[in-house]
Amino acid sequence: MLLLILSFHGVPDRMLLTPVQNSGAHNIFILTSLIWIFLAAYWIFKYRKISSDYPADKSQPVPYEAAYMKKGRNHAVTVCLFDLIQRGYIVVDEAKDLTATGNTEGLDRAENALIDTVRVKSSIGGIFAQRDELNRFEYDTLRSLTVKGLVKDLKETDSFCKTLRKLAVSSIIALTAANLYLEFPAGEGMMLFSLLVPAIAFISSYVMQRTTVKTNRGKAYLTHLENKIADFNHVSGSDGHYDPALSYAVAVLGMAVLAGTIFSGISDAIYYPGGALQGSSGGCSGCSSSDIGSGSSCSGCSSGDSGGDSGGCSGCGGGGGD
Repeated sequence: MLLLILSFHGVPDRMLLTPVQNSGAHNIFILTSLIWIFLAAYWIFKYRKISSDYPADKSQPVPYEAAYMKKGRNHAVTVCLFDLIQRGYIVVDEAKDLTATGNTEGLDRAENALIDTVRVKSSIGGIFAQRDELNRFEYDTLRSLTVKGLVKDLKETDSFCKTLRKLAVSSIIALTAANLYLEFPAGEGMMLFSLLVPAIAFISSYVMQRTTVKTNRGKAYLTHLENKIADFNHVSGSDGHYDPALSYAVAVLGMAVLAGTIFSGISDAIYYPGGALQGSSGGCSGCSSSDIGSGSSCSGCSSGDSGGDSGGCSGCGGGGGD
């Protein structure tokens, strides 16, 4: 009935669903600004709260955990294999095959998962083909890093990314509808410009969901370790004793750090094209909790900060607080 009346008598000017041309661009600018501010505020404040609690375990990451933060799972597997070989849990034969010795005393959950891949003689390719064991290794590694406050909790990060993506999609729909309704008052370039931040938020949500996000403590620790490694030109493993510094150096710089040591032949056995990355040598020494914030300190480091061969460093500990 209302439509019939309007068809005969016309629609008053104030009821016409057409914008005031002079105010269209201004309204779009205000809407765009509000949406940008909202997305940015949510992104900054909500993201900062992910795993912001004080870490339950303030101990330093072991070499393969540092390797995971540096270059991901495959590199962590390579470093863990090298560390287990150096500690005598795995032996390498002349054919470059790896076999567990049967001793598992003192191993953590992630290391046990990796030992399971070589309970029967296996090549490095065979190890990386065992996805269930590698998934267990990655799960336990991430859980340990999360408890130590070095990476953000995956479930919290996943929830944050999904919400951010929904907000971005809603913003894109709202801005597109507004621009279409106002018939591009400032040209099509205005529409593309207004969608810039929502589009970035949408893409970033997928990127964050597929990567391990380090906390401030994790970033501080890794930077500190990299700086300590860079201060040295060589790490010696020639005495045949377990040298954690060598494992940390491999974690940061790659397999080339083994050149010139008694472990140089092992690099071929554990090098995996999809995981192990190359680099130069280095070492670790003399770090303390005061260098990078709260956390544990280094013990047993025999070298100073000025260079030379490093001895049996138990690693650089701690990280900055979030």
